[in-house]
Amino acid sequence: MKLTSKTLIALLLLFLLKAETEYLLFRHRFGPIAPEGDPYYWLFRLLLDILLISAILLLLHWMILKPLTRFLSHIQTIRESGETHFRYASKRADEIGVLAAEFNRMLDRLDQQRAVCRESEAYYQSVLRSMNDEIVILDRNYDIVDMNRDYLASARSARKDAIGKPCKEIFTCLRGLFEERDEVLQAVFRSGRFRSIRHEWTETNGRKGWKDLLISPLSLEEESVTHIIIAARDITHEVLLENRLRHAQKMEAIGTLAGGIAHDFNNILMTIMMNTEFVLRKWEGSNGIRESLDLSLRAAYRARDLVEQILTFSRKEEQKKSPLIIGPIIKESIKMLRASLPATVEIRQNIEPETGAVLGNPVQIQQVLINLCSNAAHAMRRRGGVLTVELSRCRIEKEEPLARPHLKPGRYLRLGVVDTGEGMSQERIDQIFQPFFTTKPPGEGTGMGLAMVHSLIEGMGGAVKVESRIDQGSRFDVYFPEHEGTLSEEASEAFSPAPPGEGRILVIDDEAPVVRIIGKLLTESGYTVTGETDGLAALNRFRKNPDSFDLVVTDQTMPGATGIELSREMLALRPDLPIVLCTGFSEIISREEALQQGIREFVMKPITSVNLTEIIGRILTEK
Repeated sequence: MKLTSKTLIALLLLFLLKAETEYLLFRHRFGPIAPEGDPYYWLFRLLLDILLISAILLLLHWMILKPLTRFLSHIQTIRESGETHFRYASKRADEIGVLAAEFNRMLDRLDQQRAVCRESEAYYQSVLRSMNDEIVILDRNYDIVDMNRDYLASARSARKDAIGKPCKEIFTCLRGLFEERDEVLQAVFRSGRFRSIRHEWTETNGRKGWKDLLISPLSLEEESVTHIIIAARDITHEVLLENRLRHAQKMEAIGTLAGGIAHDFNNILMTIMMNTEFVLRKWEGSNGIRESLDLSLRAAYRARDLVEQILTFSRKEEQKKSPLIIGPIIKESIKMLRASLPATVEIRQNIEPETGAVLGNPVQIQQVLINLCSNAAHAMRRRGGVLTVELSRCRIEKEEPLARPHLKPGRYLRLGVVDTGEGMSQERIDQIFQPFFTTKPPGEGTGMGLAMVHSLIEGMGGAVKVESRIDQGSRFDVYFPEHEGTLSEEASEAFSPAPPGEGRILVIDDEAPVVRIIGKLLTESGYTVTGETDGLAALNRFRKNPDSFDLVVTDQTMPGATGIELSREMLALRPDLPIVLCTGFSEIISREEALQQGIREFVMKPITSVNLTEIIGRILTEK
């Protein structure tokens, strides 16, 4: 028989009926005794009540309370352990058994739902892991709710240490996003639309980094954005590549600009140089004026070398290098600087007499010193100050660090340029060698000086170290690797009269001043000169009588016909004709191509009268 609660109640009723029957039998045996006067009656009735209550309690304990206690204990164990695979074993068919069976079925469904949730969580985590971004989910207080492994790796944090913490404390590179660009995040919360931004930060070591951020809204409630998802992608490498590409484009623009003006500028310089040389040849007056003319000629030489340097720098071409002692070059450059710097700037020099040699180009050394000194003078333009130029030998040991970059151990020549000017912050120091970066107002600087210095020094295998403090001045130390080979002191370029000669020369150039001064100088040297400023007119003159000229000097870039085109026509008429092709700048033809086409000599403008007459004299002598 199934002992259900209904059966229990029926048994209790039968027990009561039995007790009442015994009571009647008791009264029948002892007679009708008044209950209030029969102590045995009351004692018997009390015993019956006690037995009845005990029986009821015992039945309730065994049949209901004890199974419920066991059931509740089982539930408590599951609640504390969180394990739902434990089932309550019960063979009862009453309500307790039904309750246990339903509870077990509920656990089965719960296990199924948990399995679905685990599968969903695994899928969600696999999606986060598979994304090539750093993903973090934040609440309205910017506390971390969840993140993926890439985020933890970038933040160098454990998951348990990151959950619930403010994002700016865990992911320090995003601190500026929350402190300075909070309006972007709030706009996502308000509008429910994603935002894409590029975030820049600076690490503790000073290195800059960039991240592309995609900030998306997340709604856990209807029509309300409760969280945001930030997907961050490190693009530092790409930004650096972009900067290099931009730098290359700037250099290409410089090359295009320099090439565009080099021809005309070199023609102007050639006119200045040759006219000055002509005056110096004829001058017999005071030495003071002759010295001034000589300085002007030297300035023209430096301008010529500067144009060549700009063209070389913009195209990253290798310049000819030779061992040279740089002490005299620096001293000469300082003399030239005295006239160009303000009177409020005092120049001091400390040049060691024996400093060895470096492998380089004198123009490079001058460019480095002039650019550094010009910037130093600009830093002292308001209050004046002292500009100190130092040159000494030093040895770099392995453990000796330099700012940019680390040098190999060895002997170096250290050129120091020290000023007492405004000084710079570390952030400014990190930018000064970037092309086109300048603090000068428009018209006073292009931002190329220090970029050129850095490029030249790196090309020589050296380095530049910068130290500066605000209002305490700056110090630039340039380290040149000391050359161990044969030492040679670079002689200054100076004017000397051209050797005499004879012959008939046709000079062709679209610049009339160039034709006049070349004709004048060559005539002074004994040559018979015919000048033409129109290439086609010169070709027609030559066609009439090809044997009337011993040599032709022609410019390359001219309207109507280029120098190489004129040369082909003339050589077709007279193959033995020596032609000197001059150009200020040309990307159409090189020296090798010109020589292959029969050109006797290929020279770059501006050329001095001495060099030109030497070339002409050598060619005519060989002929």
